[in-house]
Amino acid sequence: MPVGSVLMLAEYLVKPRFSAAAMLNVPTGTAREFAEDGSVVEHHAAAAVAAGVAIAPLILPISEQAWFKPQVGALAGMTIRSTRDRRVPFFPLAAVKLNVTTNDGFTMYVGSSYAFSENTFALLYGVGHRF
Repeated sequence: MPVGSVLMLAEYLVKPRFSAAAMLNVPTGTAREFAEDGSVVEHHAAAAVAAGVAIAPLILPISEQAWFKPQVGALAGMTIRSTRDRRVPFFPLAAVKLNVTTNDGFTMYVGSSYAFSENTFALLYGVGHRF
């Protein structure tokens, strides 16, 4: 079952199509799973941090003031205070994000990510400002 969380995302634009990315994901509730008997089991949801790169294969102008910039990213992540019994708390993460950005720095995005060894899928959406 989905767990709500707050995602803090930072990107450093190295080149117009290439950026370094970092994120912190903080769950706002507990994780809930269905047990084999049909009951719902709640447990601790761990926070996560990740860092990596993002590439924008296209930058398409929407108007004189805005452009559409889809991105794909590859990050290496780590859980924080996980209660799972695992030897290594690290995981690879892949993300796709669709951005609309204006000349004055406003950006809004929607996308998704998948953390492979964690087996978690996330929907991403938000607004931000580029400095």
